[in-house]
Amino acid sequence: MKSARPLAAAVLAFSLLALPAQAAEAVGRWQGLLQIPGSQQPIRTVIRIEERRPGELLCFANFIERGADPFRCTGFTVEGDKVRFTIPQTGGRFEGDIKPGGATLEGTWSGRPISFARTAPADAWRLDASTHQPSLIRADDGTFIEVLDFGGSGPPLLFVAGQNATGHVFDAFAARLTAKHRVYAVTRRGFGYSDQPPPSPETYSARRLGDDVLSVMTALKLDRPILAAWSMGGSEVSSIASRYPERIAAAVYLDAAYAYAYYAPGNLIPAGANPAIAVNALAAKIRASDGAGILPAETAKRIDDILRTDLPALEAELRANREMLLKTPEPAAPGGATPAITLRIFDAMGAGQEGFPALKVPVLAIFAIPAQGVVSQTNVDARRAQIDRYRAGNPNARVVEIKDADHAVFRSHPQEVVREMEAFLDALPRD
Repeated sequence: MKSARPLAAAVLAFSLLALPAQAAEAVGRWQGLLQIPGSQQPIRTVIRIEERRPGELLCFANFIERGADPFRCTGFTVEGDKVRFTIPQTGGRFEGDIKPGGATLEGTWSGRPISFARTAPADAWRLDASTHQPSLIRADDGTFIEVLDFGGSGPPLLFVAGQNATGHVFDAFAARLTAKHRVYAVTRRGFGYSDQPPPSPETYSARRLGDDVLSVMTALKLDRPILAAWSMGGSEVSSIASRYPERIAAAVYLDAAYAYAYYAPGNLIPAGANPAIAVNALAAKIRASDGAGILPAETAKRIDDILRTDLPALEAELRANREMLLKTPEPAAPGGATPAITLRIFDAMGAGQEGFPALKVPVLAIFAIPAQGVVSQTNVDARRAQIDRYRAGNPNARVVEIKDADHAVFRSHPQEVVREMEAFLDALPRD
């Protein structure tokens, strides 16, 4: 990991040369106490302002008592000594000024006075209780990806977070595996402290996200790591394992082996995944049917095949999804506001899905079975059928069900997950 830190430092040193003097004065780490109405204790708040690329200032806020995940500032501006930004998830808006001397940043947070002090490393509050070492690694397309190094010794184990989560989701769990493994976690592009490229199906496809993980593996010189995914992180792991099985030792799915990670007709979890995958495959087939050098008769034959097989299959997937959705209760409204760009990233990830086959690497697939009443009976039935399809299509995989578990099964049942992972990983062949 040490090799990754000089890169981030060099980027910062170079970029500061390109900033106007007043903007450069804003770059740094600021911390202060935020008083929230109804809260007896103030929240330790850290604002990090940096420039990863010339002319591009970024701002992140951490609310230490509310968790380790950073919030990306929106509407962030530095004009002279005035600094403004908003945190959509909390509804907070800061407006203030860098005071003469550059040691304090004073203003209001949603109308309440607050003062931030520029902080030296020795006086900085820890952003979370984990002992991991964070760094940024540049992917092959120039996107910076956050990597957390939890330490440990033994074969490398790399965790991939779920949608809208960061590598910090594993902060409490990763330490349970460091006795036998060198443990890392990555934060997907678009989330947390990683870069946030403009969303499109190309920039957030399963293949592109998998390539980010490959870039991390290359930068850290990880020799055939074990990849462990939670939730939609399963798509990245399946992308890598299906294309480059020789580059990994095994794949572990923590309630992550659903439609985005393994395609089988009739899969309904998550809703909409199978139709999206079918549409993407159909679009590729249509493009290929009229390529250069293809004779008209061959094109017509390929179109006949699409009309005879692909369109009826897509219709069947759509009808099955519709039926399940009509029987699914409306979810509770989430707390806070999701930034508009995050919603567009969700859409881009959905549009960039693809169907993955059974893998040719050792696989541990852990499925969380929710407690009775947590999800609808329709969901329970769909989940059961999907697990059965996974078993049938992946006869060499070790499939484990943990009852009364949350989707974040490694949080609700950490001991069971560690036991299953260690038994599986200990049995892997050693080079």
